Amino acid sequence: MIREKIDNLIKQAMSDKDQPRTEVLRAIKNEFLVYQTAKNAKPLDDAAEIAILNKMMKQRKDSAEQYKQAGRVDLESNEIYEISFINTFLPRKATVEDIENALFEVMLEKGWASIKSGPQIPKKCMGEAIKAVKEKLSNVDGKELSDIVKTYLE
Repeated sequence: MIREKIDNLIKQAMSDKDQPRTEVLRAIKNEFLVYQTAKNAKPLDDAAEIAILNKMMKQRKDSAEQYKQAGRVDLESNEIYEISFINTFLPRKATVEDIENALFEVMLEKGWASIKSGPQIPKKCMGEAIKAVKEKLSNVDGKELSDIVKTYLE
């Protein structure tokens, strides 16, 4: 669990007097606590932790872009540091090759690949294909997956 690792790293960062790292770790811990104490909260499992970290990454990327446009290099560099640090806790993103391999497996399982026409997905089954690939690859980017699936639609 990432949560336990975060607790240990907070202690270490505090003893090392590493203020920037301590702040990022505390922000992560805070997001986990907010998730756990939310109304109708679900258990904080590995998938939820990764989803929270991905959300934090997206927020920081947006902030860094806004700081860059405003000419605030100091704040932008802080956001970039936080992005790189949070990224160390995330699993490796699926490559295009990984996505296509998983998609071909799904196509074979569903019978969408034929010898005559090659691998093609019926338009009405696009959502089903995306869902099946996401089950095979938990670390896939949804937009990238969608774009790849669209290239194989009938």
